[in-house]
This record gives sequence, structure tokens and C-alpha cells, in this order.
Amino acid sequence: EFFVPTQATQEDAIQTINLNGDVVMGDDYVQQPSDEVVLIEEQGRPGELMAMFEDEHGTYIMNSKDLRAVELVPELTHMGVHSLKIEGRTKSHYYVARTAQVYRQAIDDAAAGKPFDTGLITALDGLANRGYTEGFLRRHVHSDYQNYEYGSSKTDHQQFVAEISDITPTRLTL
Repeated sequence: EFFVPTQATQEDAIQTINLNGDVVMGDDYVQQPSDEVVLIEEQGRPGELMAMFEDEHGTYIMNSKDLRAVELVPELTHMGVHSLKIEGRTKSHYYVARTAQVYRQAIDDAAAGKPFDTGLITALDGLANRGYTEGFLRRHVHSDYQNYEYGSSKTDHQQFVAEISDITPTRLTL
């Protein structure tokens, strides 16, 4: 990845260095957060620049909203889509399990020809999230894809409390 300040010229971009994932920006290296907009250019995508944001919570290369397409499952299955993936690398196992459960219900309902159950959206809304978007499955304005308000997941409905790690006839270990 190459980090290029927005005011940079082509010559400035050449001075940008990537050392094992650590970024050094030539003479512009500073220890404090900066208000300067920085763009990322990947080696495999020359000329395609993506903004990197920083606020009091840290630096965000991309702070997208969480993808939620459960309401599109009937349409997707009708189109012939036969595989869906729940992405949860940055989420808790609780989030992934509940999300998979909701999508499983939506898939089963679609396969049975049942109408979409809007309660499934409510179930997902109850999970900690960064706001939801349908991503590129529908056209939206740019701000509908990005969450500029906060950098972590939030919830108003449910909270993960503990994981059951062991069950015996006389004891439940959390």
C-alpha cells in the first residue's frame, strides 16, 4: 500500500515508503494526528485512490458500515444465487452465530416461498453494528456506505455478556 497526501505531486508519491506495513511519509512523518487528508493507492490498482480517515479514536483506512442484505435474500435466491457468506473476522462469535441464524431463516423462508419476515431486520438491528448498508447491491450515495460518526460497533438492544465454556450437572461455567 502507498499513502499519498492529497496535496502531493507525482514526485512526492515516489518518496512514500512502505516497510513491512509501517508507513513512513518522507519528511511529512509526524507523531500527532493530522487533519490532512491522506489517500491510499494499492500497487495492484494504480491510479485508484481511497481516502484514509483519522479522528480521536484512531486511523481508519476504510470505516464502512456493516453489510446487511438479508432483505434481499428472496431476490438473490430467485436470481440463482446459491451461496452466501457471513463475514465476521472483526466481530464476536455471538454476532456471527446470530447473523448466520438470521440468514439461515431468510434462506429457508425464501426456499419455501414464504414472504420476507421483517423481524429478521429487527434481529440484526439488535446486534452491535456500525450502521448497515446494502453495499453495492443497490445504488446509494457515498455517505450511505461509510460511517463517519463513530469507529466502533454500537447497539441499543442487546449486549453480549458471556460465553458458556463448560456445563456439568451442577455447574455452568461462563
